[in-house]
Formats: sequence, structure tokens, C-alpha cells
Amino acid sequence: ARKRIVLANTHSFYHPGAGQVRAIQAKLLTDLLEARKGHDDATVPVICGDLNAQAFDLSLHYLLNGTVHASHPEWATSSVF
Repeated sequence: ARKRIVLANTHSFYHPGAGQVRAIQAKLLTDLLEARKGHDDATVPVICGDLNAQAFDLSLHYLLNGTVHASHPEWATSSVF
């Protein structure tokens, strides 16, 4: 079966204390990709770019898991931004 790719290239906000901002950007990006994809199961969304994220960041956790728990430690540490 043929697959269609919906590609997004992004550059997430840079500030190290802005994990919450990047998490919001990730949510908005995935919402946009889902809207473009529609109900077509043959469409595969692909996200690339500079996420300005490390392995423990909120935004990356959201992109990989589709959710972030309220107890994630970066909610507290990124509140200084």
C-alpha cells in the first residue's frame, strides 16, 4: 500500500528555561499535522528540525508519547521563564 507523508520542519523556541513554550509549540504542531492528515490512515506525519530539546524535555516527551503528565519536573523548572 502506498503511504503519503506530511512533513513539518520546525525551529522551537531557544530559551533553556522555556520548556512550557516548546511543549505548547509541539502540541500546536501535532494538531496542525493531524488536521492535514485527516482520517487517512495511509498518511504518515514526519517532524524534523531544531527542537531545542534534550531527552527529558516536555516537548520531546509530548511528541514521543502524545501526552505529558502534570507531575513532569519541567513544569516547575520552566516556570521561571
